[in-house]
Amino acid sequence: MSDSTEAQRLGQAIRNRRRELNLTQEKLAAEVGYGQGGGVTVSRIEHGVISPPLSRLSRIAEALQTTPEELYAEAKGSMEGQNYDR
Repeated sequence: MSDSTEAQRLGQAIRNRRRELNLTQEKLAAEVGYGQGGGVTVSRIEHGVISPPLSRLSRIAEALQTTPEELYAEAKGSMEGQNYDR
């Protein structure tokens, strides 16, 4: 899995969990400690444009009532069943 694909899958897992909890990007950003305009940063993470540093990922996971490991597991699980030999 390439770094960009991994970032996209992790971002998708973060977005899915955030939506399950009915949090806006702005609310998550505030809980994680991103400053003004932090919703844009969360959006960039969710779209795989940037990857959060591990320390920030831990804060994101905590705000989403999960763990970084569970987010990575969901990201990996979303790759299963896909055929890349096409």
